[in-house]
Order: sequence, then C-alpha cells, then structure tokens
Amino acid sequence: SSDLTEPKGCCRKYAPWRWRLLCRRRRARKQQRLLQLRRVVDEVMEAEDFDWDDVDELGNPRRIFHCVPSCVRRRWQFFLLMYWDPLLDVKETRCHNPFGAMRGVLRVMPFLLLLGALGWYGYSWYINEQYDVGDCSVEGLPPQYSLAGNMDPLVLGVYTVQRSFPPTPERPEGRVVQKCEVLVPCEAMDYGPTPAEEDDRCVSFPSWRWGDSLECFYHKDDKNGARNMKLYCLNLPSDLEKELFTVISAVAVFVLSVAMWALLDWRERGRIEHALTVDEERAAEEAEIAEAKRAIEERELQEAERMAVRSPTLRAPAACASALRLCTLLADTSLFNIRSATLLRNRLPAGPAGAVGRERFENMVLEDERRF
Repeated sequence: SSDLTEPKGCCRKYAPWRWRLLCRRRRARKQQRLLQLRRVVDEVMEAEDFDWDDVDELGNPRRIFHCVPSCVRRRWQFFLLMYWDPLLDVKETRCHNPFGAMRGVLRVMPFLLLLGALGWYGYSWYINEQYDVGDCSVEGLPPQYSLAGNMDPLVLGVYTVQRSFPPTPERPEGRVVQKCEVLVPCEAMDYGPTPAEEDDRCVSFPSWRWGDSLECFYHKDDKNGARNMKLYCLNLPSDLEKELFTVISAVAVFVLSVAMWALLDWRERGRIEHALTVDEERAAEEAEIAEAKRAIEERELQEAERMAVRSPTLRAPAACASALRLCTLLADTSLFNIRSATLLRNRLPAGPAGAVGRERFENMVLEDERRF
C-alpha cells in the first residue's frame, strides 16, 4: 500500500493482519541494503587490492599483496559495514540524547521481561518432560532431618530408595538403589526457649518407614541408573508455581505498559494534529489579510483614477488627496507596506501639487516608521 493508505497509529500499523506485508517490506529493504553493501565492499576491496598511485605506462595499477586471504578481508569489511558502524552510530546518537535512550529502554523492557518469563516457564516445563514416574520403595531412612524454607517451614530428608525399571533391548529388568531428597511441609514447630534459629525444630511432619512406597521420578535417559542422574521424589524438578506467577506478572506489566504507551502515543498524535490545525488556521488568516490588503489597495487606486479622469482640471489635487487619504487609511489600520507606498508614490503627479503631495507622503511614511 502507498503512504496515503498507510494506517495511522502504532496499533493499527503493526496489527496482526499486516504482519505478512510488513515482513515482505522488511525483506525487500534488507535485500536492497545487502546489495548496496556488496557494492561498497567491492569498491573497498578494489581500493585495497590495487595501488592507483603506482601505475604502469598503460595506466594499469599495481596489485598489492596481502597476507590475509581476500575472502576473510571481504567478510570483515562486510561485518564492519553491516553491524559495527550502525552500532557506533546508535551509541553516539543515544549518548547525545540520554532521555531518548532511557525512553527506548523503558519501551523494550516489559517485552524483554515477558520473553524471559516465558523462556523460564518453557525451560522448566521441558525439564519436567524429561522425567517419567518410577516405582520406588524406601530402602533406608534419612540419618537426620533439617529445616528448610523461609516463610513456610519445610523439612528436608535424604531417603535411600530402591527403584525397579522395566526391561530394555540392551538389558533385562532389574532394580537399582538410589538416593533422593524429600521435602515436606512441617505440621508443628517447636521454636525452643530462645528466639534463635538454632533451637527451632519440627515436631510433626510426614515421613515414610522402611518398605513404604514412595513416588519418584527418573530421567528418561537413565532408566537403569547407570548414568547416576538425579532422582526426584514426590515432585518433579519444578512445580511450575514460581514460573507461572512470573509469567502472569510479566503479562500484566506488559499489558499495562502497552496501554500506557498507546495512551501517550494517542495524546502525542492529538497534540501534533492540533498544532497542524492551528498552523493551517494561521496560514488561512494570513492569506485572508493579504487578500484584504490587495483588495483595499486596488479599490483605492481605482477610485483615485476615476476621480482624476472625471475632473481633468483637478487631476493633480484629486490624485494627491486620494493618495493621502489612502495613506492615512492604511496607516490607521496598520496595513501600510512598501508595495502600497511605492504604488502611491508613483501615482502622484508632477508639478507643485505633486511636490506638496510627495512631501506630505514622505512625512507620513517617516511618522509611520517611528510609530511601528
């Protein structure tokens, strides 16, 4: 589409139904830029490969020998022109305008936070998908239990479990003994006689005895435990609660930032449109004033000519009087200008009457200049 049909506003311009068109335009601009860069690189390589100050009798330049291959030098020049020079230009521009740089960072930051939250959630989900549910039973109890957690007290214990695995084409079914950490909530706390954390202990929490079944999760690439990969009990490597909360918070911040920037963009666009409207109105008023000046000048000159033609014996006094009346009118209405002054001066007749008129005319011009 042409510039006349280009939608206004950031939301309409980058709407989903315009993504295909925008991608085509971007691809075309990129191809054109690559073509221009290749031409510039060809000129740079030609200047480096030939010494035009040292030519033979036929005008051919001497070829310069380089230790670095031409393909490497060509790619280096392309990298400088494509990436390094624009980076320096952006850095120089942003350094001269720190507020603009800060505004750009604030615009991009919510989107980057959203991408980071989605990446964290996706990575944790992918790690969970690498584990399968196993059949485990308690083989040994933890030697000791320890408190964990900040807000909610948790109890951590390392159990020794026996996990059975199904047969595979490489080896038959069997059992493997592994250790896994079990983290359970504390049901009752004893904080001791002092406020210090050293005498705090949990007096009631879920636990398992020897031979009890315990839910476990093993890695898909370590079914028989030969790789000694970590075994998880009760829960997967991540419960996705923190990741989901981070994603929801990032989405909320992103939506609020988009709404804020859309409101600011709408206000800025309204301010620009109002300024353009004011400029157009001012230009129209100036055009009307100029047209009024021209109409008044033409009407007064035509009236002076008609009076001079009507009374030939009084042509000079009538012309002088008409010109002086016109000067007085223009001076009183602040419409006196150089063009009207020149026209009126040329209309004054010769002779004593014209000399008197010119003298009074020049005095009026000087008085008008002192006043304005």
